[in-house]
Amino acid sequence: MRLNELGGEGAQVEARAGAAPPLDPASQNGASADSPLGERSFGAASPIEERPIEEAPIPKAPLQEAPIQEGSVRLQAGSGFFRPESRPSRDLGVLLAQHLVAQRRQHRPDAPGLRVLDLMAGCGIRSLRYGIEAGAAAVWANDADPDRLALLKANLAGLGGGRCTTRTAQKLLAGCLLREQRFDLIDLDAFGCPSALVPLALEALAFDGVLYLASTDGRSPTGHDRPAAIRSLGAAARAHPASWELALRLQLGVQARAAWVLGRGIEPVFSFSEGRTFRTAVRLRRKPGPQAERLLGLLAHCHGCGDQQVQSLVQLRQWRPCLCPDQANARLSISGPLWIGPLQDPASLEALASASGASSASLSPAGARLLAQLRRDDGLPARCWPLAELAKRLGAGPPPLGALVEALRQQGWSAQASGVMPAQLRSDAPWERLLQVAAHVTRPPQAPAVQGAALNR
Repeated sequence: MRLNELGGEGAQVEARAGAAPPLDPASQNGASADSPLGERSFGAASPIEERPIEEAPIPKAPLQEAPIQEGSVRLQAGSGFFRPESRPSRDLGVLLAQHLVAQRRQHRPDAPGLRVLDLMAGCGIRSLRYGIEAGAAAVWANDADPDRLALLKANLAGLGGGRCTTRTAQKLLAGCLLREQRFDLIDLDAFGCPSALVPLALEALAFDGVLYLASTDGRSPTGHDRPAAIRSLGAAARAHPASWELALRLQLGVQARAAWVLGRGIEPVFSFSEGRTFRTAVRLRRKPGPQAERLLGLLAHCHGCGDQQVQSLVQLRQWRPCLCPDQANARLSISGPLWIGPLQDPASLEALASASGASSASLSPAGARLLAQLRRDDGLPARCWPLAELAKRLGAGPPPLGALVEALRQQGWSAQASGVMPAQLRSDAPWERLLQVAAHVTRPPQAPAVQGAALNR
C-alpha cells in the first residue's frame, strides 16, 4: 500500500480541481540526514503500513438539514460537535494558516502548500476553512468517532488534498512518529486536558510550524481541583484573580517543558480564553531561545492584601514580604511551574491583522474584537489584577482603567489593559505604588475651599 501525500491511509477525497500537487521533500524542516530526529519528506513511504480504517462511502445524497454558513464555507453539522460561539477561535486559526502560507511564499515562492492536521475535527468546519480560506494544500481531518466519518467525507468532498480518518488522537500521532511525518499546522481542539497528547503533537510538527491547542479543563488550572492539576499539568494551581490567564500560563508551561525535553523551543503566537476553553498557539523552534529557562517560574498571590509576585525557577529566592500588617500570618498562594513569558507575539498578530484585511470573510466582528484586544497586550509581566479587587482594597468604586494605565506609565511603570480577561490591569508597579496611583485616579484631589466659596458668590 502506498501512503498518500499526508502519509495517511485510506482513499482520497476527490477534489473539484483534481488532486493536490505532490509535496516537495526538500521543503520539510530538518529533512537532511544530519537532522537530530532524522526527519524525512512529509510524504515519504514507510515500511510500517497500516490497513485503512475508513470504509464508509461518501453519501450520494445531501444530508437532510439546513447547511451552516461560516466564512467562505457551507457545510452540515450533523452529529459533529459545533459551537457557533467558538467562531472567533476558528477565525484566528484561519488567519494563522494564511499567515503561515504567506511566510512560506515570502521565503520561497515555489514552496509547497501548507499541510494541516485537524486531530479532533468534529463536523470538519476547521478543516474545510483551512482548505478553502487559507489555501492549505493538504488537510487531514480526523475524529475518533467512526459514526462521523460519512459526515466528514461529505463536508470535505470538494476539498483538494483532503483526508478523513477516525482514529484516536494517540494512535494517529503515534503513527506519525513512526513514519516521521510532519505538519505545518496541527489543530488540537481537545475535550478536557490535552497534556498527554502534547509530546506526540510536537513530534508531528515541522520546525517553525504551529500547534494550536485547546483545553476545556477549567477546574484544574484555575485552582478548583488541586490534585487534578498536579496529575494533569505537573504543577500547583491555586485560586487566582486572573484565573483565565493562570490556566493559559499553566498550559504553556506544559508545552514548553515537553519541547525542551525534545531539545526544541516554543514561542507563543497568541493565547486567549472566554472562560470555558483555553487556547494557545505556539510556534516550534529547532532549539530553545537564549535563556528560555527563565520563562518558567512561579506566581504567588496573597489573598490577604492582594499582592502578587513572580519568580523564575532559575533564580528562586525567598519571597519578599507582602503588605499584610501581620507578617506572621501572611500566606502566599503559589502556582506553578508555569510560563511567565509573553502570551502574544506582536509581530505575528500584526501579520494576522493584515491577512484579515485581504480576506474579510475570514474574520467575524467578534473575531476582529478578539484580535484587537490581543494586539494591545503582549502578556508581560505576569501580574494582573481585576479592577474589582482594587476597588475592594480602596473601599471605593473601581478606578477608570484608561486613566490608571496612563498614570502608571507617566511614573515609568509598564501598564496596559489585559487582553485575556476584561476589566483587568497588567503592570510591573509594586502593589503599594499601584494602590496609591489607583486611589489618586479614583478620588482626584478636591478643589481648594476658597475657590468653591468664590464660585458661590
